[in-house]
Amino acid sequence: NAATGGAFWESLVTANINQFHLDRLVSQVGSFVGTYLPLLGLSMLWLAGWSAKAWRSKRSPIGTGAPIAPADQAPGAMRLVAAYLVLALLTVVLAGKAGAWENYFLEPLAALCLAGGLALAQLRRWPAGRWAAPLLLLLQVGLMWHTPSQAAEQMRADAASNQALGQRVAV
Repeated sequence: NAATGGAFWESLVTANINQFHLDRLVSQVGSFVGTYLPLLGLSMLWLAGWSAKAWRSKRSPIGTGAPIAPADQAPGAMRLVAAYLVLALLTVVLAGKAGAWENYFLEPLAALCLAGGLALAQLRRWPAGRWAAPLLLLLQVGLMWHTPSQAAEQMRADAASNQALGQRVAV
C-alpha cells in the first residue's frame, strides 16, 4: 500500500461498491462446502496427516539422533502446500459480496485440488483406498452438477450490485 501511495487500499477496499452481507457469506460458504465436500474432506485429512508426520519428524527415535521424516514427501514442499491450503481457505471470510463466488473461491478451490490430490495419492496405497478413491471422485463430480437455473438465480441476486458497478465504471 505504501509503494502505491495508498492506491492498493483505495482500489481494493474503498472503491469496492459491493457491500458485504453476512447472509451472503454464509450462503456462499455453505454452497462451497456442499459442492466440494469430498475435496474438502480429503484436504483436511491430508493436512491432519501431514501435520502429524511433520510434528513427529521433529522428535528423534530412542537411541538415535536422526529425525523421523516422511520418506515419500519433500518436507519443504509439503509445508508450502499446507500453508497455501490454510491461507487460501481463510480468504473465504471476505466472500460476502456480489461477485464473490467467481473471485473469492478460486484460490481455495485450487488449494483443495492440490491437497486433495495428495490425499488421494496416499489413500490409494491402502487396499480400502483403492476402491474408496474412485468413489470419492464420483461423489465429487455428482456434487458439482448444477443447472442453468441455479446460475440464473445467482445472476438475478447480483443484478443490482452489477448495475451500480456499471454506473460507477461508466463515470
